[in-house]
Amino acid sequence: CFAQVSLEGTAFETRARPVFITHAPGDAERGFIVGQGFISGNARIRIIDLQTGELSDDPFFEVPNVVCCTESGLLGLAFHPDYQQNGLFYVSLVTEVGEVPFQLQVWEYSRLTDDVANLDSGRMILAIDKDSSQHNGGWLGFSPNDGYLYLTVGDSQFAPNAQNLNSLNGKILRMDPLGTNGPNGQYGIPLTNPFVGKKGRDEIWAYGLRNPWRGSFDRETGDFYFGDVGAAVWEEVNVQPFDSPGGENYGWSVREGANGPELEGATDPVHDYFHGFATDEGNCVIGGYVYRGPIHALQGRYFFGDNRSERIWSFQWDRSDPSEHDGSNFTEFLDWTNLISDEFGDSIRISSFGEDAVGNLYILNHVPTAGENLIRIDSASLVLAGDVNCDGVVDLLDVVPFVQAILSDEFDAKADINFDGSADLLDIQPFVELVTAG
Repeated sequence: CFAQVSLEGTAFETRARPVFITHAPGDAERGFIVGQGFISGNARIRIIDLQTGELSDDPFFEVPNVVCCTESGLLGLAFHPDYQQNGLFYVSLVTEVGEVPFQLQVWEYSRLTDDVANLDSGRMILAIDKDSSQHNGGWLGFSPNDGYLYLTVGDSQFAPNAQNLNSLNGKILRMDPLGTNGPNGQYGIPLTNPFVGKKGRDEIWAYGLRNPWRGSFDRETGDFYFGDVGAAVWEEVNVQPFDSPGGENYGWSVREGANGPELEGATDPVHDYFHGFATDEGNCVIGGYVYRGPIHALQGRYFFGDNRSERIWSFQWDRSDPSEHDGSNFTEFLDWTNLISDEFGDSIRISSFGEDAVGNLYILNHVPTAGENLIRIDSASLVLAGDVNCDGVVDLLDVVPFVQAILSDEFDAKADINFDGSADLLDIQPFVELVTAG
């Protein structure tokens, strides 16, 4: 239990409805910000100088005719692992096509220069029909484990298909974008995908999802984390170990979170939380990242947030087997929400987290009128309650400094064991319990 947590960051202005930030391989000085777009006008990707905060005068990428906004528009961006050599990158977007109400599309483009994409190079590699402009998912990312492209796809809104293996809705897909053995020859299907040669679409990597909003691979372990937005009751965070063979069923629409009717073979989340506005509740989970940047205190902590309750949390997955996941498979759950109120002010709608090339963590605010709507976490501090001598454990060596702290006129947060804002006699019993518990 930590007595105090604090973060400090640098705020940047990004302008147009940001929904993602990422980096190109080998480019440590710049970030690429995905702007969802506006009801009228194009959607853009802009380059930001991560040292000065200066935005490029001209967009790196611009596309017309996206369906915006709510959960649509330009949604995802992923650079090929060999981008420095082949110049290829991938975007996901939602548009209207003929009689189809909506389509989630994935396109491949190449760069013209380091600052500008070649818009004439576009090649659509995948299109998924949708029955509404919502529940699209749309996160793209290359796995450090196998080098393949992963895509999160939300479920059909009016006719759930997450359990239907003949539909790509409500799934995570795995593709080789440079392959040709897919159904339209525009992409490849890894032969190790779990449904190759079996009943079901070969592109499917995992299923049973409602609206998987933002995923990430732990750059150190390769574990795959993603949030899944709930319906009426539960939000959830799932973790797929780096050595998973795929094929997981995450339960929707039979189960929500770790709750609902039993479903044979289903994998429950590592964390779920109830709808509401308490400090540990929310209504729209935003998946994040395991921190692997330069701040030692944050190492290994998975950061995520909620778009509606405006909160940001972190935990550490306990590395339990997925068959044991029950919504409580984490340790050191921390609430960092003061960062948001301090840096973003009153207008907050977290849309995404992101990383740069060296692992710095970023948080995006979706409020279109906000000035500074991108924050980079630059420093952090953690104070362990009871660890008054600051040696990393609570034990008998803390007794003397604890007594000195409660007798002192100066407040010491490490001695405020009951978190009432004072270090006094009321902290003695909980301190004794911490010491005797080891």
